Amino acid sequence: KKNAHTVTAHRGNKERLIREIPQLTVLKPRLTPNEVVAAVCNEFNWDRHLILQKGRKKNLARDVAIYLCRDLTGESGVELGRYFGNISVAGITVRHNHISKEIQNNRRLKGKINRLKKRIINN
Repeated sequence: KKNAHTVTAHRGNKERLIREIPQLTVLKPRLTPNEVVAAVCNEFNWDRHLILQKGRKKNLARDVAIYLCRDLTGESGVELGRYFGNISVAGITVRHNHISKEIQNNRRLKGKINRLKKRIINN
């Protein structure tokens, strides 16, 4: 039998972990993509439909929303793909990785995303 110290959290195992370790639900409430996108819209002064619309190039607000949704909501790549205009799981991963790389190279963007994360989590 595994204990809390030997179990690592992976996206696919989240529900199993919560069943095994009910305290996890208290530590991190589940956010919805709608909550994350609303906060990104506010931060970037961007319309929701522009964030959810598939096919727009150079859409930083959309990329940040995808990045934060993947990190904060616990939704699967399939569900996030549907939410963001029926894009593929690979598309979600590519956008997430793009923002991860941008954060490493752009301190201003990193600060903006960190502030946004705190605002979303604390609401």
